Amino acid sequence: MVPPAVTAGGTAAGRRLLKVELVGLFPDFYRVCPRGCGWIQGGDLDIHQDQLRDYPPAVQEAGRRLQDIYRKLMRDFQDRVVPVSVGMLSARGIWLALRHRLDSNQVYVVVGRRAVPVTAGYEAVQAAVRQALSAAG
Repeated sequence: MVPPAVTAGGTAAGRRLLKVELVGLFPDFYRVCPRGCGWIQGGDLDIHQDQLRDYPPAVQEAGRRLQDIYRKLMRDFQDRVVPVSVGMLSARGIWLALRHRLDSNQVYVVVGRRAVPVTAGYEAVQAAVRQALSAAG
């Protein structure tokens, strides 16, 4: 699933989209393909699973949780949010880690001024997104 087209002003269909940042140390293909690259899976080729197989179990689990959160965000908020992957070691990731005191052993969903660890479950992420959307008007 790909979010609706976003213009330079960050809008879709005349509405401002809420940026939802997925922050953590996760496999490189999330960094280069922030929307999970669902289009690269086809036939007998499953690049996602092939890449994950080379990572330790904790990173594999973080990757699975990240994909699950992304799918659910797009299902529930497709026309109102734009998910963005942010590597913890990028300049933005370091800034977010310092601002929200993020643990590098976790993957977080940063929505506005809240950082929710993915281990808290999708319901916590969903509540944070709903709260940010209602505060934005």
